[in-house]
Amino acid sequence: FPVTIHMRFLLLTFLLFPALQGQNLQPFLTAGPATQSHPAHQALNHFGLFTANQTGMESLRNGPETTAVDLPDGYGNLFTAVLHEVNLFTADAVFHTADGQILNFDRGRHFQGRMPEAGNSMVSLSLFNTHMVVIYSYAGGNVVIAPLENPNGTLSATYVAYYDKDFKTSPPYRDWE
Repeated sequence: FPVTIHMRFLLLTFLLFPALQGQNLQPFLTAGPATQSHPAHQALNHFGLFTANQTGMESLRNGPETTAVDLPDGYGNLFTAVLHEVNLFTADAVFHTADGQILNFDRGRHFQGRMPEAGNSMVSLSLFNTHMVVIYSYAGGNVVIAPLENPNGTLSATYVAYYDKDFKTSPPYRDWE
């Protein structure tokens, strides 16, 4: 009976969660600007805005392979996620542009896990040098936490957390062709 990486992760999560429970987890997102007049109301019925806590993000970026973090949902709720690092790229992976140039980019640090108090759930967190993106799903819905874009196209230190069901219309998708 072979033990897969996924089974080892689940076993590790169940074994480590009691040790992580009750820790004073340093949040990496703190309450952000008021949402009432924010332009995101054009697209979303409800959302929360948060400011990145760079110290918290740095501790996650340099922390252990298994950790726990508190994730907001935009409605004032926090869910504790138990996460384990996953490698999305092999050490020798090379990416090329259309004209054959080697593409250098921040490969980030990636985690997957679950929220034990939420029952059946999944969490994906990708952390890069300047930002992070979180997607989690549980019986209450699918939540996205991502940085907002500044008018000049750079990423803001302000993050938005929202349920996909809170879109007023279908989200716009870019034509990648």
